[in-house]
Amino acid sequence: MHRCKCSLMIRAATLGTVILLVSGLFVGIAYMDAVFDRPVLNFEGVGSFSVPNTFVKNIGQLENPHIAYYLNTPSWAVGFYQGGMMFSVPSSETVTLTFFNSSDVAPVGLDAVSWTSNFFYGNDPSRWHSDVPEYTKILYQDLWSGIDLVYYLDERGLKYDFVVHPGAHAENIRVQVDGHYGMEIGYEGELRIVASGGDIVDSGLYVFYEDNGEQLDACFTLDGDAYSFIIEGRDFDRTVVIDPLVYSSFLGGSSEEVSRGVAVDPDGFAYITGYTYSANFPVTTEGFQNSHLGGAEAFVAKLSKDGKRLIYSTFIGGDGTSVGNAIAVDEFGHAYIVGNTNSADFPTTQGSFSPDHNGLLDAFVLKLSPDGAFLIYSTFIGGSNMDLGHGIAIDGQGRAHVAVSYTHLTLPTKRIV
Repeated sequence: MHRCKCSLMIRAATLGTVILLVSGLFVGIAYMDAVFDRPVLNFEGVGSFSVPNTFVKNIGQLENPHIAYYLNTPSWAVGFYQGGMMFSVPSSETVTLTFFNSSDVAPVGLDAVSWTSNFFYGNDPSRWHSDVPEYTKILYQDLWSGIDLVYYLDERGLKYDFVVHPGAHAENIRVQVDGHYGMEIGYEGELRIVASGGDIVDSGLYVFYEDNGEQLDACFTLDGDAYSFIIEGRDFDRTVVIDPLVYSSFLGGSSEEVSRGVAVDPDGFAYITGYTYSANFPVTTEGFQNSHLGGAEAFVAKLSKDGKRLIYSTFIGGDGTSVGNAIAVDEFGHAYIVGNTNSADFPTTQGSFSPDHNGLLDAFVLKLSPDGAFLIYSTFIGGSNMDLGHGIAIDGQGRAHVAVSYTHLTLPTKRIV
């Protein structure tokens, strides 16, 4: 049996947080949109969270009465309601997870903590709420027949377990995902949900019997915009736990970040690309480019297998706008990035296919060293107008195959790299 672990990585912009400590109680203000057809956790006004590692019960302090419990942090928020839950980051599309064909059960808070919180919003006393309870777990009991769903937090971040009791069928679990730009299962078995505010990546599964911890082979399966699980060789007389999270990690500065691509190498390291407006975006000293030169700057980052540290992180760009749109990695740890830029001084390498900027907006393709310190090659691809780099794949001989869109008839048609 093998043990596959998965991670939930949400990379987002960071907002300021206001927390007041009054008589030993945290006092905060939280706000959620009142529209329920598409629930939104709204960060307008004062965004805040109560006490870390707790889920707050909504007793009226939120505009949206359908949100039963929530977790608010300076960078992202999670809301739980009957039939589903949501992830939200500032200025980004909300990703909602709907429990398809599930029972009509509402979430319940478990293991209340010893403190309560007070929320005072505006000058209307009817919107002031005291002694709001908080919990360390959220339970959807018997969400599907014989299947419970439990959310909780630990040092690694937000976790969730599906508990499949004897006789229940794990294949009944079906989670519909909305608000994304794409879903796929990678070659390492990871589930990737691409969203505007950051990718959600479940990089494998850890499935085991509850009584003795014996592990089972399992995998994700996709059906349109929904994902499910397949468990092999299960004993239906025993309880099985599906545990899809090892770590959660934030990557960002004080302004806006958007991740556009994630890749996982055979050793389990995660590679991320996208763009950032933050001059204080976290970069490592040995990275290729430590300075933020333009408005939106492309970035490339490599995370450790447990998500606890950056192996490297670097800007890549010039004095204009540069965006990393997709990333791939080879067996040696080279990262390959495709994107687009309007920066004439975007870094390219001597002798590359097209080292000079050609038009209004050029696609670029680059290969980064395994330590993130230098460019193996970097080249523009484009003609006299606008060209966008969308996708990249690496073949067995280390050659990059890229997908580019263009708005003119001068796109190069010969071999590039």
